[in-house]
Amino acid sequence: MGIRTGPADSLTDSQLREVKNLCKKAYRALDLNGYARMDLRLDREKGFYLIEANPNPDIGFGEEFADSAEHIKVKYPKLIQKIINLGLRW
Repeated sequence: MGIRTGPADSLTDSQLREVKNLCKKAYRALDLNGYARMDLRLDREKGFYLIEANPNPDIGFGEEFADSAEHIKVKYPKLIQKIINLGLRW
């Protein structure tokens, strides 16, 4: 069985809810604020586990964080504006 990385296009709605809940719990437990990147893995039994919560991911154009935003149709300028807005609200 190979390792697949990248966007989670093949996940079910239920799995996506599970991922979202796991990430929110980790974000709150670590007392994060602003933006963060969560790295997860899916095991053979289809269970998710968090391997890293990065509170300061590289937001450069073409980097993983920006590519993930692009994947969900958030263009780079809009992503940066959202991050700026988060900071201004802080």
